[in-house]
Amino acid sequence: KINNTEQRAVLHSVLRAPSRVKHQVLGKEAIDVEQTEQHMAQIVDDVCQGKLTGLTGEKFTDVLAIGIGGSYYGIKVGLSALHPYHSTGLKVHVLANVDGAAVTEKLETLHAATTLVVIISKTFTTQETLLNAKAIKAWMLAELSDPEAIAKQWYAVSSNVEKAQAFGLNEKNILPMWDWVGGRFSLWSAVGLPLALAIGNEHFNALKAGAYAMDQHFQTARLDENMPVLMALIGLWNRNGLNYQSLAVLPYDHALRALPGYLQQTDMESNGKSVSKQGEKLNWATAPIVFGQEGTNGQHAFMQLMHQSDEIIPT
Repeated sequence: KINNTEQRAVLHSVLRAPSRVKHQVLGKEAIDVEQTEQHMAQIVDDVCQGKLTGLTGEKFTDVLAIGIGGSYYGIKVGLSALHPYHSTGLKVHVLANVDGAAVTEKLETLHAATTLVVIISKTFTTQETLLNAKAIKAWMLAELSDPEAIAKQWYAVSSNVEKAQAFGLNEKNILPMWDWVGGRFSLWSAVGLPLALAIGNEHFNALKAGAYAMDQHFQTARLDENMPVLMALIGLWNRNGLNYQSLAVLPYDHALRALPGYLQQTDMESNGKSVSKQGEKLNWATAPIVFGQEGTNGQHAFMQLMHQSDEIIPT
């Protein structure tokens, strides 16, 4: 168990592995994982084929994913990076900010009768997510005047089935989250449902296969040819050996514009600590300050400092 504080295993990589690996690592729990994958795939197929519809019988046109942190950044980067593979005709939106203006802006483009909502919260107690969910729920009830709309048009990804049901969701529309999947690495679980609804099951499975291929590279490649190991060691050397305090992420590919924000969370939230796993004060820095945006735009913003100041920023 890597997570000593909460006594949890860290097994998100198993979710993108073949069935035989799931059963080797998870044992009987692999059955639950595979049933969830099948349920998720069935939802995608049924929504896309018009077998699952809204309260009025109209086909869904939009999906609104409500989450925050790991339930937001992974979906966001996936939606933008895989935009060329959006093949289902569904428009997928993500909502995280609790500013009322963010909610209002989303609702300007949505129709209650044709919007499928996915609320993502492991505990179903995340304040920001529930605040937004309550606002969207009030809007949908005002538009459709029937509580059955929540039971029919809402899905949840959560480990707290009771709270999700109390909110109005149908139990069969609640997909599980496991305590061995951290939020920032949860895209491979049912948290990826909004992305799968955008790109379809075939492309979502291809995404998982690509991630598994990198897992295999990490586990089998020689250290001097191992990309994750080399990147980690370079990061440690830059931060501690050379005392470079920042890391710029500058994707020039428009599809990767959300990557800096995603890497901010995976690096700074994962590694941004001042004590060890044993709770002892560290005498070395654990992570840089990660920042960035699309490269072309960054050239006309902060790159003047990078080129002309005395600051050295690995990029």
